[in-house]
Amino acid sequence: MPTKRSCIDFPRHARLILPAEYNRIFAAGKRFSGACVTLVAARLDLSLGKRLATRPRLGLALAKKQIKRSHERNRVKRLLRERFRANTQRLVGLEFIAMAKTAAQNTPNPALILEIDRLITRAVDFFAAAPKTEPFAPASAIAPNTTAP
Repeated sequence: MPTKRSCIDFPRHARLILPAEYNRIFAAGKRFSGACVTLVAARLDLSLGKRLATRPRLGLALAKKQIKRSHERNRVKRLLRERFRANTQRLVGLEFIAMAKTAAQNTPNPALILEIDRLITRAVDFFAAAPKTEPFAPASAIAPNTTAP
C-alpha cells in the first residue's frame, strides 16, 4: 500500500492541467527570463471560485528539443516543483508556467535553484507593484447604453 506523501506531493489543484489554462497564461502573462529557465506568470483566474482562486498553480513545459535526456528533464522539473512548494506562501494569487532552456541540462542544482528563486522573486515583486485588475464581465452582464439619442 502506497504511503501518503501530502507534504511533498504536487496535488492536482496546484497544477495547470488544461490547454486553455496554458493558452490564457501564455497570452496574458508576463515573462521573466534567466539563463536556464523562463517563467510566465499571471494573476489567478477568479472564475475558479473562492476556494481555488487564491492557491498558486504551476504548469511545466519542458521540451524534449531543449533538454534531450529524460533524466535531466526530470531533474529540472523536480527542482521547479520543489522551489514552487518552498515559495507557496509568497505566490498566493498567481499562476506560473515554467519553461527550461538548453543551458539547464548542464547547470548544477544549486545554481539552478538560485536562478529559479530569483525569477520567482522578480515575478512576486512585479505583481505586488502592479495594480490588480478585475476580470472582464460577461457580455450578458453589460447593460445596453440607454442614454444614446
